[in-house]
Amino acid sequence: GGIQKQSDVLAGQIVVITGTLPLGREQVEALIATHGGKPTGSVSKKTSFVLAGSEPGGSKISKASELGVPVRSWDEFVSLIGEIAAPSESAPAVPVPPAPPEQARLF
Repeated sequence: GGIQKQSDVLAGQIVVITGTLPLGREQVEALIATHGGKPTGSVSKKTSFVLAGSEPGGSKISKASELGVPVRSWDEFVSLIGEIAAPSESAPAVPVPPAPPEQARLF
């Protein structure tokens, strides 16, 4: 069993999800995990970044800014991991800009 890892781009990163995202929460958490990250429910000093969708929870955002935790949008997250798992066959592919060299995957 277990999740098939796709990359280590989020290795060791703790990610808090808030708000409404294009994918379901379980799918987003699975996406984080497949890239080596750890989805968690509450913002703390250990949080790497907050992934904020539309209508994010105010308490998580204010806690993040209080602790200096970066808040990323869905688009930033997608360009960070370099791909998007389309929720369904009919969904149009999202064009993803090429990642800058420092995020290039090393095999």
